[in-house]
Amino acid sequence: MSGRAGQSGRGTAGRVGQLAAVAVVTVLTAACSTETRPYEPTGLPDKESFGPPAIDYATMVLVPAGTFEMGHPDETAGPYGNPWKENELPPHPVTLSEYWIDLDEVTVEQYALFLSYAAGEKHYDPLSPIERVGDVDYQAMEGYAQRPATYVTWPGAAEYCEWLGKQLPSEAQWERAAKGTEQQTFPWGEDGASCVLANYYTGRTWCVGEPVDVGSYSPAGDSPDGLHDLAGNAAEWTADWYVPYGPDPATDPVFVEPNWEGVVVRGGGFNEVAPSLRTTARWAAEPAEGSPGIGFRCAAQP
Repeated sequence: MSGRAGQSGRGTAGRVGQLAAVAVVTVLTAACSTETRPYEPTGLPDKESFGPPAIDYATMVLVPAGTFEMGHPDETAGPYGNPWKENELPPHPVTLSEYWIDLDEVTVEQYALFLSYAAGEKHYDPLSPIERVGDVDYQAMEGYAQRPATYVTWPGAAEYCEWLGKQLPSEAQWERAAKGTEQQTFPWGEDGASCVLANYYTGRTWCVGEPVDVGSYSPAGDSPDGLHDLAGNAAEWTADWYVPYGPDPATDPVFVEPNWEGVVVRGGGFNEVAPSLRTTARWAAEPAEGSPGIGFRCAAQP
């Protein structure tokens, strides 16, 4: 792994983080003043001259090129039922080129900046923990800045990544990042899910009952490459439209042809049961609908 890929994104003063910090200082300063005046985001760059932040590779992990087995390895049912679902079969070899992938899911704070400087109302959902500030700006609600951005549609997630010069990870890239080069059941290994490792629904109760700050389950719940929250907290959009697997080997696959099934979602969220947290679990969601349990992260080519 590249030296810069090993650094934690939460401690990096990347450009997006700098902008968010400036925005928070501006709002706090205004709140402490006794003078009533219209909102003026004087601490933020002028929108006409502001471009998207440069890619901060210190907040990403470099996944080396290679081949792994995608899908669930077992095709024979066990004595207590299948440890897999049919849509995870058949296992098949996939070769991927080198790629970068975000260490953490995109946060509410980061997505609010995207709304302020690029998307505006087009990708704003009033159910999200983001509030309007003035007529055209947005900010994370208090206490939600570092939680994963949810209530985001698939087009909204894709456009956010494109704004940064990235893209949503393909389903194959996502699975490789979650399981590494070995066939392990969960990102952290073979131990069953627990509220120490992930934020999910145990079948009897919720670990938390809502998303928590990204990276809260690190390092215990990390993937082999050190990525955070690839199981639980928020499920994640991928770049692929849902199609059944085939048995043939594939190289850098991504399925871009729209279909009635929907777009592939991976990882499980705070409201999903343990089987949804498995590295091979996959399902489809309506791309035009945001959800309290679906977020996303971005990927980039070197």
